[in-house]
Amino acid sequence: MDERGMLELLLQKVTSMETSLCGVKSEITEIKSDITGMKSEITGMKSEITGMKSEITGMKSTLEEHTGLLNSLEHRTEENTAQLAAISETTNYNKGCITRIQNDICSMKDELGKHNTLLELLSARSLKHEADVIYIEKLVKLANM
Repeated sequence: MDERGMLELLLQKVTSMETSLCGVKSEITEIKSDITGMKSEITGMKSEITGMKSEITGMKSTLEEHTGLLNSLEHRTEENTAQLAAISETTNYNKGCITRIQNDICSMKDELGKHNTLLELLSARSLKHEADVIYIEKLVKLANM
């Protein structure tokens, strides 16, 4: 193989490696997008919690205004207790979801590290193979002389 052929082969391999890297970059972009989506969901949850806090504040105000009506206060207290329990359950559920998401992110980071290691290994092998091909080509040229 002449020098031009070797350069073309090298260019093909570099192009192939660039394509592979573009795929990895695309996957990283998808992961970043997923993380951004998760951040947006968490912001929404914070907003909902703020709204719930506002509602609770309003309920407390209403209870203070109706202190003279004992039956109404007792009924309202039961309703508030049920709502707080639901909020607590929702909060606990959300905490579990966040923990699972964090675990998934850690797993994705681990997988990304493995992929990077594999890419480095494959790159090293590719360089070794190219060196072997060049060495064999030189041996063939020497043998043909």
